[in-house]
Amino acid sequence: MGKKKQELPAPLLRARKRFGRWRSAHRPRAPLAQDLWDEAVALARVHGHHRTARALGLDYYSLGERLQSAPEGKREKARVAGSFVEMFAPVGSECSIELEDTDGAKMRICLRGVEFPDLGSLSRDFWRGGA
Repeated sequence: MGKKKQELPAPLLRARKRFGRWRSAHRPRAPLAQDLWDEAVALARVHGHHRTARALGLDYYSLGERLQSAPEGKREKARVAGSFVEMFAPVGSECSIELEDTDGAKMRICLRGVEFPDLGSLSRDFWRGGA
């Protein structure tokens, strides 16, 4: 039997989709946007250099050079995966939800006497930066 292929962690899968969208909107061989390189460096620090380069379709050596030359501030800015929370509340109750990302952006949702809106969509939009 062959070696079982490991599944990618969610942050790498999300990044792979972003990289794919960027690539489909730009000409082939166009230099990759700096924010994507910054994200790749942060992911490589968490998930490994080889795994990240392979998942995102990056040149291993180019990513390695950027890992070595990344300023200290960039090194500590790796994305942290959020956790899933399922909530149930009776209609008519009150609830406040606060979200904060690693850059310090915050969102607060206050619910009073209404059914819960689609909190999953709201939080996904927040984590993506409203995209």
